[in-house]
Amino acid sequence: IFNLYKNQISVDISEIHDQLKIIQNQNFIEEYLVYEIQIKLLDREKLQKKINEIKNEIQINGFEKAATKYSKSTSALKGGRLGWFKETELSEKIKEILGNINVGTVAEPLMTPEGLIFLKLADKKRVEQKFNLEETKNILLKAEKNKKLKMYSLSHYNKLTQLTLINYNLQ
Repeated sequence: IFNLYKNQISVDISEIHDQLKIIQNQNFIEEYLVYEIQIKLLDREKLQKKINEIKNEIQINGFEKAATKYSKSTSALKGGRLGWFKETELSEKIKEILGNINVGTVAEPLMTPEGLIFLKLADKKRVEQKFNLEETKNILLKAEKNKKLKMYSLSHYNKLTQLTLINYNLQ
């Protein structure tokens, strides 16, 4: 696929420069120190009871001890500590939750496909964002080329599926 379409891939360099300007204007980035307690999903009645039990444990003995006692995540071995995350590494939902609570606060439990998660924002800091302009430009160019190559390969695949006749021999 690459050999078929490599000469047809063109990138508008002005779009790349616009993206670079946006990145350059973001001088600072937020970083969050996050702790978690993750529990498996239970039926509605048991789940609410478990949520209340964990909230009570957090108030009495602290988040870290509650994480060690209740969390099913491997982070339980470290009191629920996940570590520092740049805001760009977080999903929009998690970033929104952490951005709307104060340091030291535990957010309301979040339902995920893996289970229920309690998040604690242990610390927060603004860090100057440093990046190599040429390296960032090359990353953006490569991403744009890959996006276009993916589009061409999907188009090629769709043409092949429309042109290919499959006979089933049922015996």
